[in-house]
Amino acid sequence: MTKRLEEHTLHSLRSLLEKSGPLAPLRKQAWELFLQGGLSSLAPLVKRQLLCQTEKKAGSFFKESQVKPASFSLVFVNGAFQPRLSLLPLECTVLPLSQALRSYGSFLESKWRKSLSEKNDPLALLNLALHKEGVLIYLPEGVRLERPLRVLFFGDASSSYAFPRIHLYVSARSSLSLSLRREGELPPLCTHLFLECDLGAGASLTLHRVGVRGEAGGHFDSFRFALKRQALLKMVSAFEGSGGFFQDIRFSLQEEEAQCELFSLAHLKGQGDAHTQVRALHLAPFTKSSQLFKAALHQGTRSHFEGAIEIAKKGARSEARQLSKALLLEEGALASSRPFLNIHADDVKAEHGATLSPLREEELFYLKTRGLSTKEAQEILLTAFCKEILLHLTEERYD
Repeated sequence: MTKRLEEHTLHSLRSLLEKSGPLAPLRKQAWELFLQGGLSSLAPLVKRQLLCQTEKKAGSFFKESQVKPASFSLVFVNGAFQPRLSLLPLECTVLPLSQALRSYGSFLESKWRKSLSEKNDPLALLNLALHKEGVLIYLPEGVRLERPLRVLFFGDASSSYAFPRIHLYVSARSSLSLSLRREGELPPLCTHLFLECDLGAGASLTLHRVGVRGEAGGHFDSFRFALKRQALLKMVSAFEGSGGFFQDIRFSLQEEEAQCELFSLAHLKGQGDAHTQVRALHLAPFTKSSQLFKAALHQGTRSHFEGAIEIAKKGARSEARQLSKALLLEEGALASSRPFLNIHADDVKAEHGATLSPLREEELFYLKTRGLSTKEAQEILLTAFCKEILLHLTEERYD
């Protein structure tokens, strides 16, 4: 019985990959590389989920009435892009990947082959192999969207795993604000979002990843950015809950005067576990990057930050700054940090730092002398710690 179940599951997997059209061989190769990439223990879970999804229609519990976009929105349901439920701006091109392959096949294939070459990135390989329907967003040259574009992620009990995939191209001198949000009532769901973005010369992108909550399951984000001359990227992420949160951010400043700013906050409760991994590449002179990552931890939670800054030989007169701060709100919280610098150029400014500290007793004492209870004093200090990040969420309401 177990053998027949395994054979049926593998058949379901092959069927899913074979429905991928002309790029099916690349997706099959991604699956094989994933199995070889050190996270093969996830494979049985994925296979069992694929089997379950063959027995019930994906999205069968989802109610379209839940979707009420008030502004330009791209809607994903259980990891699959739903153009019929989306409200799209006319100024840019938004296509399901299955359609985008007809006009942008060479561009997408080159991106996918690059992912295959990065064999040390098993989660990205898993997303490449198993995403259902991704999206390509193309902003033409010189277009500046005045209103933010929101990407809304819905889920239901018909799927335990979701693999949303977004390819974004912001052309020269164009500007876009993009917000990634979870919406609706979600069951425990393991989600891996993959977003790859190219910014042309003088282009700008403001990206918000907010409101990810959870009592169980895992939330995995992989972000890949490539910036041309004088391009500007600002990314702000905020996470709260007792689930598992994983961020893998990699950006490449490829031409002169490209700039990147990263801000991130994790507020962990229960058995919350947050892991952030960042790799910054300065490949051209006069490039700048600034990173600030914060984690507030209650009893039983853990956070880990790992950041690498590399300045290539051609990266003279570049500036890079990276700082991680962990606030231990209670005993039993654990935090760690591992920064790396790899400098190959002269005349650069590069610094990194990390702090791990509990609430300061003198600050608590001062607030309590003003008539506040211990809990109220702790809340004020927590708010002050988080505010530095949340102030950057100018277009969002973090609740």
